[in-house]
Amino acid sequence: MSPEAESAWKASEEYIALVLKLLEQPRPQISSQSLSAKKEGYRVSFLFPDLPERSRRDLCKVRCRFLGVDKTRERQKDEDTLSVEAGFEYQEADALEYQREAQDALMGFSKTQQEILREKFFVQAGS
Repeated sequence: MSPEAESAWKASEEYIALVLKLLEQPRPQISSQSLSAKKEGYRVSFLFPDLPERSRRDLCKVRCRFLGVDKTRERQKDEDTLSVEAGFEYQEADALEYQREAQDALMGFSKTQQEILREKFFVQAGS
């Protein structure tokens, strides 16, 4: 990514940490999946502040799908396995479906936002 996109991404990480520290009440019962979705919601609001609420929710879903596919790929790489986990093709196809609409709308984003979307939100098929 460009230095501008890297800087924006790093700022989103710092923003998430600050919001969680200052605004969130500690909840011992919250699942890691719920916490991850909450963090990504904050990230999307920070990086794409002009989006309508529904679009932010959709983009958050795209990011969460990306994280799921990325996590599965990393696990497969760590296990050095050639076999694909059951359901992985579906997970990847689901993520790709969610991001299609966002990709169609890329021209409405700044160059830096487009770069972040391509690098950090969109699944590369078969990667």
